[in-house]
Amino acid sequence: MRLPHKAEISAPLRWKRTKGLSKARYALATKHGVPTAESQPEVSSRELVQRILILLSFDYHIADSSKGDTRPMAQGPILIFDKSTLESLNADEAVWLDNFFSTNITPLFFIETLADLEKQVRGGRTPEQVVGNLSYKTPDMQSSPNVHHQRLLEAELYGLETIPMDGRPIISGGSPVTLNGKTGIIFRRSKEEEALIRWQAHEFLALERLIAKSWRRSLSDVNYEKAYKFFQNWFPSGTKPRSLQQVKVLADDNIDGRDQGKTLEFGMILLGIPREARNQITARWQRAGEPAIRGFAPYFRYVLSVELFFYLAIASDLISRDRPTNKVDEGVPPVVEG
Repeated sequence: MRLPHKAEISAPLRWKRTKGLSKARYALATKHGVPTAESQPEVSSRELVQRILILLSFDYHIADSSKGDTRPMAQGPILIFDKSTLESLNADEAVWLDNFFSTNITPLFFIETLADLEKQVRGGRTPEQVVGNLSYKTPDMQSSPNVHHQRLLEAELYGLETIPMDGRPIISGGSPVTLNGKTGIIFRRSKEEEALIRWQAHEFLALERLIAKSWRRSLSDVNYEKAYKFFQNWFPSGTKPRSLQQVKVLADDNIDGRDQGKTLEFGMILLGIPREARNQITARWQRAGEPAIRGFAPYFRYVLSVELFFYLAIASDLISRDRPTNKVDEGVPPVVEG
């Protein structure tokens, strides 16, 4: 959970809210000088976060202390979450989330959170408070904001980078540094991370409010009817898939088919690659000997498979075309060129 930089939350959290603390942890906390309920019964949220993490660290040490092993527990598995996940957690639970998982924060999470500035909220709360609360609960101690998939696509298709697909966050903004003859890379806060800090204090730029309005407007303008009719022609003999598993097989078969040039061109159109860029990428593919897309641009193939799966599932009536938010997880309104 992000710790406030300008102010603590209005009502201090009481230490007794941390339930389930074992006697062993309590004894270790006292031994190592962590203030307890008797010495300081009321603490701020910032102090509470720090103390919970200290006690968690003690607990890991207890587990192996009989073997003489006091190494701290390694970071947990990498987690991707959406806005609704944080909405379902209270402040304490968000701390546990940040402690037990490494998180890969998708670009869409930031825009979805910001878009709540234009959302109707229940009485007694303002949109600024809703966004501030989400920002406050967003993990930051073991989290990294991932680069937008459109930038990754461009880097791969132009042959600038090989995109790793092993689940680790891909982050930007690194600068090489040299110290005492050793070279490394330093990563400064991204614009998204700086924005979250501001949002915690309910500070929003005029541009951000315009982005929120634009995002809400784009959702209201989404219409899947054109895509529904277009992809009806993709079913052999007019037979629709009866399950999402069958849709996945159909999407993969189309992408890995014989005419890879046609697949490359259609995929770039579907993913919104500009015409001029498409011409350059196609020329590069031809110079490479017109290889299979799977080997030429594996990340592009993966993103295309997700996009094509979505539209084929809609055309199969397995995903509703009546809810614009069904497409939100991919971050852009649908674009289909016939």
